[in-house]
Amino acid sequence: MDSTNLKKILLESLSEKLKTQGFKYVKAKSAFVQKVDFGEEWYTLTFLKYSGQDGFEINPGHHLRFEKVEAFFHETSGFSPKDQKGTTTIGCSLENYLANGKDMFRQSVKSEKDALLASEYYLELFMEKVQPFFKSFNTLEILHQLINEEPQKELSIINPIFRGIKGVIIAYFLGSNELDKLIKVYSQQYETFYNGFYKPDFDNVIKNIRKQ
Repeated sequence: MDSTNLKKILLESLSEKLKTQGFKYVKAKSAFVQKVDFGEEWYTLTFLKYSGQDGFEINPGHHLRFEKVEAFFHETSGFSPKDQKGTTTIGCSLENYLANGKDMFRQSVKSEKDALLASEYYLELFMEKVQPFFKSFNTLEILHQLINEEPQKELSIINPIFRGIKGVIIAYFLGSNELDKLIKVYSQQYETFYNGFYKPDFDNVIKNIRKQ
């Protein structure tokens, strides 16, 4: 059976299971998505196809989209309206979050039996690992502590390209008295990160904050 049909079998099987949890598969996001008060919860499945190998491998992830944060970010981001819907505030693969990047949660699918077994596995993973993640980081206050308490500490749960940008936006919304300090710290980081390539994006966010 070809990879397209195997993927269809897996997604249909898992969709039925996750429907009871309020999640619906959104093809454009490669994720099972649930709308919540602050935005969206995403359970992502990245399908990896390797040359010369049958079937595919799956790398799962979990992400949270805080609509208020993303809307403010996209006032200056330069993302197209279509792409703006595909950004999340925090999140990463489960292996980066829980296993230091080791391939602990991947499943290889080469047959219909593999696809059905994988759907059972990813339901169990969802219940045991992903749901607790969603419940642990569901307020801006918690994100502020996570991202900004130690701004120079490495953090796998958010892409370093966006950490400072999202960090100051969250601090701004919360009226943090640490905002100016955070702007200074993150500004210095962006000056050296990728030779300052993302510094203008950060500066545009700060300008937008200052004019509010």
